[in-house]
Amino acid sequence: MKTMNIPDRILEEIHLGERNAEDYYDIYGKEQLENALKQLDQSDEEILSRYSADDMRNAVLKKQFSVTVGTSGGASGEENGSSEKKSSPYALRLRIMACAAAVLAAVFAAPAVMQRTRPASASPENSVRLKGNKIPSKTPQSLRLYRKDGNSVNALENGASAKAGDVIQITYNPGRNDYGVIFSIDGNGNVTRHFPEDGWIAVKMKHSASEIPLDFSYELDDAPYFEYFILVASKKAFSLEGIDEKIAASALDMDFLQEGTYLPLGTDRTVFLLRK
Repeated sequence: MKTMNIPDRILEEIHLGERNAEDYYDIYGKEQLENALKQLDQSDEEILSRYSADDMRNAVLKKQFSVTVGTSGGASGEENGSSEKKSSPYALRLRIMACAAAVLAAVFAAPAVMQRTRPASASPENSVRLKGNKIPSKTPQSLRLYRKDGNSVNALENGASAKAGDVIQITYNPGRNDYGVIFSIDGNGNVTRHFPEDGWIAVKMKHSASEIPLDFSYELDDAPYFEYFILVASKKAFSLEGIDEKIAASALDMDFLQEGTYLPLGTDRTVFLLRK
């Protein structure tokens, strides 16, 4: 019987647990498939030994910035699928290994503080995605920002300074939660939705042992004072319909924005502040 080549993408997805190897035994043969997966494991070890976790993660993030960026100042627009690029097998491999290396070396930027939502008181844009396995329950919810500085990509600390024209990449990890929304609020009161792209109903978030970048970069406009990025997540679906009206009614009080009393009960939030 003639041996069939196994597509790289199928091997990667089996390796990540997104497909069952048994489903392909009849097509490619059990022995051939298992040998190919063993070679993939060896490739993992070679990449991990050759590159540092920082180098690989930066390579992934540079790939994120190599495409068209969105601009702040309004609700997210429609996704432009026409400019989405197919990945080479090596590029796909590098993205996956960046996740693994980051986990093994534990080299993450400091996460923004996540707090439980309390009851209310009286008062743009195409890129590649990182893939990963089911997240361990102990991995915390997180929201991180990266900025392109020339040819480098640097992790930002919560509370860092930023300016108009900065190109920002958002990454997240939902932790124990399954559904989420990511949005930002600037000093002019503009509320910009980053995830999902088509409404304020929380949608399923990806799980990974590492960070998951959004499919676009974000260019800051000249809004003054600050830009708050907020991840709201929960085990169950929820809605943030009307969130812009609630924020407008707060007169952009910073304590109000950080405390999150305007968010639905039973949700977790992560807040990341950029000062301008």
